[in-house]
Parts: sequence; C-alpha cells; structure tokens
Amino acid sequence: MDEELRDVFARHEHLTPDAAPVRRAIDGAARRRRTRRNALRSGAAALAVAAIAVVPAVVSRTHTPPARAGLLGEAGRTGPVSAPAATADAAALDILVVGTDDTPDRAKAGDLTRADAILVVHVTPTRDRVYVAPIPRDTVVRIPPSEGNGYPGGEDRINAAFAYGAMKGGGREGGMRLLSQTVAELTGLRFDGVAVVDFAGLANLVEGLGGVDLCVDGRTESVHIRGKVYPPGCHHFAGWEALDFVRQRKGLPDGDYTRQRHIQQLFAAIADRIRTVGGAKAAGLVSSLGPAQIVDGNGRSVAAWALMLRTVTTPVLLRVPGHPKSGAGYQGEELDPLADDLFAAIRAGTVEEFLVAHPELRQPA
Repeated sequence: MDEELRDVFARHEHLTPDAAPVRRAIDGAARRRRTRRNALRSGAAALAVAAIAVVPAVVSRTHTPPARAGLLGEAGRTGPVSAPAATADAAALDILVVGTDDTPDRAKAGDLTRADAILVVHVTPTRDRVYVAPIPRDTVVRIPPSEGNGYPGGEDRINAAFAYGAMKGGGREGGMRLLSQTVAELTGLRFDGVAVVDFAGLANLVEGLGGVDLCVDGRTESVHIRGKVYPPGCHHFAGWEALDFVRQRKGLPDGDYTRQRHIQQLFAAIADRIRTVGGAKAAGLVSSLGPAQIVDGNGRSVAAWALMLRTVTTPVLLRVPGHPKSGAGYQGEELDPLADDLFAAIRAGTVEEFLVAHPELRQPA
C-alpha cells in the first residue's frame, strides 16, 4: 500500500505548484506584521520617554499637530526637514518634553501653572540612541518678552516662563511657546518637536498601564500625602504613587537634581511598561489623555514621527550640572560652565565623546 501511494505521488509530482512564491508571500506578510508591531511599540514608547523622545510620535489628536508657528515659535528648527530614517542625509533630532504641575488643587487656588519637568531630548542621526537632559526647574535664566500677552521679560526661575506665557489669555500654548524660546536661548538649540503633558494625565497613563516599577535610593517621605513613606528598594508603583514620588524634592540629597533624576526614571519605566503591554494598547492610552497633553511636531505628521523614532532604544539619562545661586536665602540654581559644554556637545552631535571625558554626567538608569 505504501509503495502504491509513493508511485501515485511520483506520477503527479510535476503537477505540484512551486512553493517558492507562496513562501515569499508568507515571509512578506510576516515582515509587514513585524513592521507594524514595531512601529506601534516605538511610537508608543515615545510618549513616555522618550515618550521621551517619543511623545510626538504617538500622541494622536483629532487634528494635525500645529505647524512650526505653534508651540515652538522662534525656538523651532527651520530649513529642510531632516530625513526620516537613519540615512546619510539624516540629521539629529532635538525634542523638548515638558511636564506641568497643572493639578486640580492648584487650579482651584488660582495658582499659575508652572513647568515642573523640562527635558531636552536628543536623538542621534542613526535613530538608535536618545539622550535625555533635564533642566532643573529652579535654574535662574533670562526669560524673553512674550508678544502674545505683553509680558516684558526679565530674570526668573525657568519654570516660571510657562506661567508668564500662559497668563492673560496665553493659555498652555502661550506658556509652551515662551518656555520653548527660553530653553532655546539657554541651550543654543532649536527644536524639531515639543510635547507637554500635565502630571495628572501622566498618573492616569501609568494607572492605565497597570503601574510601573521604580527603585528608591533612600527613604523618601511625601510632603503631599500625610504619612506616606517610600522605603529604599525597588517597588511597583500605582499611578498616584509614581506621581507623588517623582514630585518629592525636599529632604532629598541634591534636592531638585535628585527629583529630576526620578522624573527621568519614571519616563524610562513608562517606556519599559509600554514595551510589555504592547504598542496598540499604549497608543490608545496615550490618545485618551486628551487635553492633558498637547504636541507640536514642527510640521511633521504623526506617521513621520513614528517612522523617525521606530528604532530608538532605552534612553541615556544625563545630569545637567549646577549649583545654588549665591545670595541671601535660596535664590534658585545656576548652571555650571560644564552644562554649557554639554549643550555644545548636543549641538555638535558629540554627546557620546563628551560623556567619555565626563562620565559623571551619565545618570544611572
């Protein structure tokens, strides 16, 4: 019986269609699925972190992100748009990511919204490495005038730039525009995109992701929630816990510098969590933030950002060095000359070489 079957198959073997085209079609479909899956992951991971660098890639709105005259104003990079992928024509990308303290309690009290976290995100031309440099919110800088609401300009802490731009009807767009211009003057950078999210929205995102894992260096007592203490060690944080923890600075070593590092770690943890839950779910959570976030892709579409950032990996966290400004009482922070050198390295695209000479500016992940 077996021999008869083999003979039958042998006589009809020439009728069997070539399997190569079918195999190629199957392989092509698999590649397309992987491409879509990777695009979703990278796009979503962009809010977080690198959302951070990735925020503009995934934040979906009901309209196209504003053109470069929107949130960036004069702080936006002009000239030809960089090549989308890692090609010989590609240039580095610089993104400004801002977290605001726009909480219900603050709004109820009539307080102005300030920028609680200011992150400069630098993506290399190879599109596989991203550096995140936080500017301490108490850094004393020159804030330029705001044409929109008549603010005359002056010297103040950098987080106040958002408040000055937002007052007298400027709103969050006016606040972001003035802050972008202030950061551009401080760093010498021009930005390819900007994203702003309030911390309440960030907490909701973390909650939707099922929480995040964060490591606590030393015992941290909350100044916002009576009796809440975060013990040393690595723990799983709910959304409200993560938000409360990264807002602490009083009693911490290095004060706001430690706080900025915690914020960087939260963004990295969100990105890691996004990779775990999958890009589709994360993209839905990001879009659900609604008015909790605004974004300006500087003329690029959401699809273009997703393409540019699809190969970005875990960000390298940097420390922008500074010290308390001299004077009676606490006057704010003043950046060290080494911070100017760091920003110069970002402009020149030589961050990795700079870190070899200054490894102390590389933060632990």
